[in-house]
Amino acid sequence: MLAYPASPFILLLAGIYSFMWGLWVASPFWNTFPSSPIYEILSWTGSELVWGGVQMAVGLALAFAAFDSLRWMKWATFSGFISWFLIALSFAISDWQNAGMWVCGFIAALMAYLFLNTAKREKKQ
Repeated sequence: MLAYPASPFILLLAGIYSFMWGLWVASPFWNTFPSSPIYEILSWTGSELVWGGVQMAVGLALAFAAFDSLRWMKWATFSGFISWFLIALSFAISDWQNAGMWVCGFIAALMAYLFLNTAKREKKQ
């Protein structure tokens, strides 16, 4: 299954989702972290602006990677995996009954798959 190249559409979609999530978290029009206990761990490790900015940067990197080289794709998917994994982990620690950990965990797994796919393709070339 890892032999098949990743679709640029998947990278673009993941990039848009990551960017929009970051924009929502970093929005100056509302306070995201105080709105729910699932953001407790994230608020300890950084501000809304930091987490939102990181996710917007990851989103832009993923969207750019959809149209660029394997090396850029490898870096972007690895960054996406790390950031979404940390978010999923913090959601799991804060409130393990919340569905957010599963959604973020799925995106982290998708990023891991894309990273492994890209690394394998890069090795062949």
